[in-house]
Amino acid sequence: MTLGRRARVALICAFFAALASIMVPGVVVSTVTEGVNAPLLAAFKERMPDNPVIYSVAHDLNGDGMDDLVVIYNIAQDVNRMLVVFAGAGESDVPVFTNALPAPVSNQVIQFMDIDERPPMEFIVYGSKGLNTGFAIYRCHGDTVEDLFGDKMHECCN
Repeated sequence: MTLGRRARVALICAFFAALASIMVPGVVVSTVTEGVNAPLLAAFKERMPDNPVIYSVAHDLNGDGMDDLVVIYNIAQDVNRMLVVFAGAGESDVPVFTNALPAPVSNQVIQFMDIDERPPMEFIVYGSKGLNTGFAIYRCHGDTVEDLFGDKMHECCN
């Protein structure tokens, strides 16, 4: 998907507004721990036991009323990946895993923002590697995470 200049500027402004909101004292960013959204976190750990979770956060991304899980995990020294685990729906209740994408090595932040005011929910991933920082805005379509727009993400990933 190609975004026009006006849309890119709006997305960048939205990103920095979101980033500022999480840096203001008193604003809490919820992160997943062992006891929160345990079924999806357990499904991730079962499927990828050799990949430690670095950062994860739950939110309803596809508008089905159930929290999904965005997970940043480690695959090698200074190499992280990110994917989404969707809560299973229907008779099977089997979690659905998306494709994996490069993720920041350190200082990861995940912020959810409904940019177009309709499902699926967009999310912003921000982070760094050494002195390099970057961000990207993502949206899920089915079991695929799509990179909508970003800046210098390649410098803070891999």
